[in-house]
Amino acid sequence: MKSFLKLALAFALGVSALCAADAPKKNWTPPAYKIYAQTLSDQIMAAHPELISVTLHAVPPGLTNVYTMISGSFPERIGNPDDDDDIMITKLGITIIDPRWHRTKDTVKKSVMMMPLRDVTGETIGLLVLAYKNDGANAKGERGFFVMASDLRDALQKQIPSHAALFEKAQ
Repeated sequence: MKSFLKLALAFALGVSALCAADAPKKNWTPPAYKIYAQTLSDQIMAAHPELISVTLHAVPPGLTNVYTMISGSFPERIGNPDDDDDIMITKLGITIIDPRWHRTKDTVKKSVMMMPLRDVTGETIGLLVLAYKNDGANAKGERGFFVMASDLRDALQKQIPSHAALFEKAQ
């Protein structure tokens, strides 16, 4: 019986090591306190039941070309490096409308809006990703989701005095 337990433990440790190896490597660790960007993410999720998730991405202060998720509705993902399309949105100021057609791995029908995150002056300071429920009463079509996301992003912009403000300690 002891050898079975040892084998089971070794297997469990091996599986957890494999899972950890598959997990994205973090490129930033947030401070121990809650930052303003997380407060904004929390407020958006509380006010918008049509959303599945929201994330804010930016280059943390003091770093160069370290594009990362700085806040969002999945705290375990904070610090994950941005994908190439995320970085392109921040650098070029473009919007990507991703209706997630034919994605069999997704368990929920959704439509994702990836938009430049701007401060109150209109300067692009990062990326805003909004994942909307896209079924039943929530089905809006690409145009509908684009308008909703644009309105949300424009309202958010008025609450962001600067890039540095995103990383300040939440009040």
